[in-house]
Amino acid sequence: MLALVLAAGGLYSVIAYNVAQRRLELAVRIALGASAGDVIRLMVGNGLRFAVSGAVAGGAVALAAGRWIAPLLFDQSARDPVVFVTVTAVLLVVSVGASLIPAIRIAHEDPMAALREG
Repeated sequence: MLALVLAAGGLYSVIAYNVAQRRLELAVRIALGASAGDVIRLMVGNGLRFAVSGAVAGGAVALAAGRWIAPLLFDQSARDPVVFVTVTAVLLVVSVGASLIPAIRIAHEDPMAALREG
């Protein structure tokens, strides 16, 4: 559980930082006529692509390493599908939140103020 919390915190930080770094790009898009919904959809899609690719790679590595981890686990299978699905679902929800919260904030601010600051 602690590993999941640490992974979720790290994933949130990386995705939220990525969205914040693209603030000027999003301001330009809004200034050129993109709606707030388009910008939010773009950033959530990018965050989900990042998280899904990481979940696929991490799941493959975890399945491959299962035979070496199995002797360290007590009363738990190294290839328990419930654990894999739960961890993947939690990380995907975190990635949506991590991209949605800063994207909403950026989409609803004045694009000219963001461009002047940048």
